[in-house]
Amino acid sequence: MAAPLPPDVSAQLTRPQLTQPLLAAATVKAIKTDYTCDLTGYGPSVGAAAMSVTATTATSWPVNQPDDITLDNDAVSLPAAVTSRLGGVDSIAVSAQITAKKATKATITLTGLIPVDTAHALTEIPAATALGQATFAAKGNTGSVALPAQSITFTPRAGATIKPAITCTTSTKAQDITITVGAVSGPFYHCTTTVANETPVQDAGPAPLTITETGTKKTGDSLTVSLTSAHVAQLVSTVASEITGVTLDNATFSADLPVTGAQSGTLHITKTITDLAATTFSASAQLALTKAGTVKVGIPSKFGISVSASGTVALDLACTLVTKPIPIALTLTVTQGPASTPTPTATDTSTSGADTEDTGAATDATGTPVGGAATGGGPAPRSSAMPLAFGGIAMVLVGGGLILSRWRTGAASAARRRRSRGPGGDSPPAGSPGDSPGGPAA
Repeated sequence: MAAPLPPDVSAQLTRPQLTQPLLAAATVKAIKTDYTCDLTGYGPSVGAAAMSVTATTATSWPVNQPDDITLDNDAVSLPAAVTSRLGGVDSIAVSAQITAKKATKATITLTGLIPVDTAHALTEIPAATALGQATFAAKGNTGSVALPAQSITFTPRAGATIKPAITCTTSTKAQDITITVGAVSGPFYHCTTTVANETPVQDAGPAPLTITETGTKKTGDSLTVSLTSAHVAQLVSTVASEITGVTLDNATFSADLPVTGAQSGTLHITKTITDLAATTFSASAQLALTKAGTVKVGIPSKFGISVSASGTVALDLACTLVTKPIPIALTLTVTQGPASTPTPTATDTSTSGADTEDTGAATDATGTPVGGAATGGGPAPRSSAMPLAFGGIAMVLVGGGLILSRWRTGAASAARRRRSRGPGGDSPPAGSPGDSPGGPAA
C-alpha cells in the first residue's frame, strides 16, 4: 500500500488557486493597490516595506456557484533584521477579509499558502495568491464585493512555531464592485478537489476544452474524436511545479462526451500523462458510426484529472458540467455505408510515447456494449460515494483519488453478437442506447 502524503504536502494541494489555470472567469475586474507592510514585529527600528497587490473578481457570474475573488501580491524583499529571524520557515500563511452584498455570506475570508524551501534562506515574501469565494443565491439581481481588501496578513511558520505576523495595509478606500448574477452558459463546470485527509475544496468556472473529429462519416466506419486543452496542461504543470516535499510523477485525465441523435450513448476518453511539464494536452477515442443520420457529440458532461506521486493519488480534481442542455461540440452527418459491417472488437490505441491513451469498447454487466454499438466509446465509469468531481469519467475514487477503470474482456459480448445475428446474419446487432450522461455519482 502506498504511503500517505505528509500533512504539509496535503495542505499545499488543497489550495483552490491550483485550479485557476483551468477555471477562469471570462470577464474580470482587476484593481491594483499599494500597501505598506509593518515589520516592527521583528524589531522596533526595522521599519516597513512596500507591496503591490492586484485584486480580481468576475463582473458576471452564475447563480449558486462559488465566485473566486483573488489577491495577487508582488514579491517583497525583506531586510536582514527580518530574514535573520526566519530560519526554518517552511511556509507563509496569507489571510485577508472583504465584505459582500447580496451574497450568502456578508464577510468573505481569503486565504493562501506559500510553500518555502527550507534548503535556502528566506529573503522575501514571495509572490502569492490569496483566494476567497462569494456565492449569490438570487438570479437576476446584482451582488457586490468591496475591493481592495483593507489589510493582508502574512504569517511565517516553522513547523508548529509561528513567527511574528507581517500585516500590510492600504490607504485606498474599498469600493463595491458590482457582479451581475445570471444563468450558466457554455462550458461551465462545478469542480471538487479531493486530497487525502483534507476537506474537499469546491470551485467553479468555464473550462476551455476543444473537441474535433477526423475520419469518414459512414456507417461501419469510426471517427477519431479528439479533446485538446492547453489549460489542462497548465493545471497539471502548475500542480507539479509548485508542490514541495513530494515528487509528482504521473497524471490521468478522463472525460465523458454524450452522443445523441441517430445514435446515442457516451464516448469515454482517457489518457495517462507522464510529462507533467508539457505545455499542450490532447486525448482521443474512436466513435463507431452505426446509424445514418445526424449525430451530435456534446462537450464533456464530466471530466477529471488526478495527479500522483509514486502510486499515491496526491490530488483528484473532478468536474461536472452545470450548463443544461449540454452544449453541442460536433454535429455529424452520417451516410449509409456498406450493408455488411465487421464485428466490432476492443481496440487499444495506446501510444508508445510518454503519454498513453486507452480507447475502445467496454461491456456493461448485461453484456451490452457500453458506447460500443452505439458510440464506440472507451472504458465505462464506476460510481463512487463522493461526487465524481471530474467524476464518472471512467474513474473510481480510491484513497481519496480517481483511478482509471481497467479494460474488461470483450469475449462474452462478442459471443452474444454472434448469437444475435442468427445462422446467416451479416447485419450488425441493433444499436444500444449506451450510457446516458448524468451528474456526479451519489
